[in-house]
Amino acid sequence: VHNLDARFEYFPSMTEVIALSLYTKRFRSPITSISDRQGAVQYLNADSAELYGAELELQFEFDRFGAEGLLFSTNVSLTRSSLERPCPDENADGDCDFQFTNRRSRLGGQAPWMVNSSFGYAEPNGVWSAFAYYNVIGPRIENFGTNGLPDSLLEPSHELDLTASYRFHEDWKVKLSFENLALARDRETQGGLSVAEDFEGLEIGASLSWSPRIDRD
Repeated sequence: VHNLDARFEYFPSMTEVIALSLYTKRFRSPITSISDRQGAVQYLNADSAELYGAELELQFEFDRFGAEGLLFSTNVSLTRSSLERPCPDENADGDCDFQFTNRRSRLGGQAPWMVNSSFGYAEPNGVWSAFAYYNVIGPRIENFGTNGLPDSLLEPSHELDLTASYRFHEDWKVKLSFENLALARDRETQGGLSVAEDFEGLEIGASLSWSPRIDRD
C-alpha cells in the first residue's frame, strides 16, 4: 500500500477542533470477493486499486453562547475508489472464462460517503451527561457480480444511539444506553431487489460502576 495524506487543523479553544484531511492510497493485489448465480462466494486478488477522498472533522462547544456543557461533534467523509477486477480463470487462448458483469468498479466494502455525529450535554461538575449518536454509511459493494449478475450492495442504514450517565456518589456512577433507537436494518440488495436482511432490534443496557479515589499522601 502506498499512501499520501495531508491534514489541516485549527483549534478555536483547548477542547474544540476544525480539521480537514485529504488522502490518496494505491493498493497492490487487494483482496476482492465475487459471487456466482448459485450464491457461492470466492476470494481472489485484483491487480491494483486506488482510492482518494476528503474528511471533515468538527468538535464544537456552545459555551460562547451561554450554553455551558452543550457539545456537538461530527465527522464527514467523501471517498472515491476504483478497482480493475482480475480474471481468476483464463483458458488456453488467454481469454477469461469467468466474466465479471463490470470489469471496473469501486473497491468492495468501500462506501462513497459516511457521517458520524454526536450531540449532548455534560454537566460541568461531571455529575450527569446525556448524548445522542447518529451514524450512516453510504452504499457499499458486498460481492462482485459475474456473468450478467449485478453487484450486491449493502444499503445505507441510519443508526441512532443514546447514552446517559449519573454520578450519585463521588465513587459511584450509573449509566443507561439505548442502541438502534431508529430500528435500522442491514439490507443487501442486488439489481434493486432485496436478497438479505438483518435486524438486531433495540438494545438497552445498564451498568453500575465504582471508581474509588486513592489518596497517595
